[in-house]
Amino acid sequence: MKYLRKTLYALPVLFGGLIFTSPYIAILDFKTAIETNDMNKYNSYINFPSVRSSLKPQINLAVREAISSKLNSSSFSAFGLLFIEPVVNRLVDSAVTPNGLKLLLDKGTISQSMTNEPSKKTEVKSAKTENKQSKNKNIIKLFYLNPNVFVLSSQSGDLQEPIKAIWVRSGFFNWKLNSLSIPPTLLNLN
Repeated sequence: MKYLRKTLYALPVLFGGLIFTSPYIAILDFKTAIETNDMNKYNSYINFPSVRSSLKPQINLAVREAISSKLNSSSFSAFGLLFIEPVVNRLVDSAVTPNGLKLLLDKGTISQSMTNEPSKKTEVKSAKTENKQSKNKNIIKLFYLNPNVFVLSSQSGDLQEPIKAIWVRSGFFNWKLNSLSIPPTLLNLN
């Protein structure tokens, strides 16, 4: 009887601990899916429509600011700004796909060259990037915003603001990447 009572007290603590650690487990599983190229598991952790809708206004604003700073104040330049939103929407829709997001998260780029063999210029660039990354360490923070929203924040030495991946609870133990917040300095197109 004494052991049964202890077990009954331990169950809520274990259940609570599992609920609390579930976003950490989901992010580690997501990372493993990326590394092992398990696209089915990888896709199950992303809410693609929500990620697209979170990126569209950020990229739209950056493109508008870049174009409006380069255009003069004629009436035709204001008319040209009307065409930005559809172009940005198509860009984000084509980039935020399973393969596009994988490429973005793996390599930090939106597109890839058509050839499979890297040129010497890309190899040199990769070596320089690796050296730069070893000098500028990323600061990664993981925290809850509320019981149903978890944030993975990654800030490199070059950025003043972090890139934030917002994860939302889907059931007791499951989490999905719901949105990305990219600092305006990273989207600066000027």
